[in-house]
Amino acid sequence: SCGLYQALPIPHSHRVLSKIFAAAICQLVPIAVLLVMVAFFGGMIGYGFMSDLSGLLGDIGSGLKNTGASPMETAILLSADFLNLIFNQLAYGSVIFLAVTVYQLQPLEKHTNLRKILIVAAGWLGLRILEAVEWLFDALEVELPLLEAGADLLLQIVVLAVTFRLTVGMLEKHYQKG
Repeated sequence: SCGLYQALPIPHSHRVLSKIFAAAICQLVPIAVLLVMVAFFGGMIGYGFMSDLSGLLGDIGSGLKNTGASPMETAILLSADFLNLIFNQLAYGSVIFLAVTVYQLQPLEKHTNLRKILIVAAGWLGLRILEAVEWLFDALEVELPLLEAGADLLLQIVVLAVTFRLTVGMLEKHYQKG
C-alpha cells in the first residue's frame, strides 16, 4: 500500500494536510456528537432543560458583562475562541503526525530505542507548548482575554505551520532517497 500511496500524483504537502485534517475532524466529532446529544435530550426534557440552558447562557453573559467587555469585544473573543478550538485540533494533529513521522523514519541501528523514547518525550513536550499562552497568562495573573485569545491563536498557527513544514520536508527527503 505504501507503493500505491507514493504512486499517487499528489505532493507530500497535500498528503500531510489530509492526515492533519482527518485527525482534527476525528477529534472534533465527539464534541459535535455531545452537542447533538445534549440538544436531543434537552428537547426530550423540554422547558426545564431550556430554562437551565438559558440560565447557563445568562451566567456566561453576565460574566462577560462583569469583565466590562463590549458586545464587539465579546463577539471577537468568542470568534477567537472558536478559531482557537479549530486550530488547536489542527496543531495537535500536526505535532502528533510529526512525532510519528520522526519515530518511524529512525534507522535500525544501535540506540534506536533511546532515540524513540526521546522522540515520544519531545512530542509530549510539543503538545504542552500548545498550552503555553494559557499557562503564562495564569502564572502572571493577567486578565486580558482578547490578548490571551489572540496570542493563543497565533501560537496555534505557528506550531501548525512549523510542524507541517518539518513533516513535509522529512517525508520529501525520505522518499527521494527511495
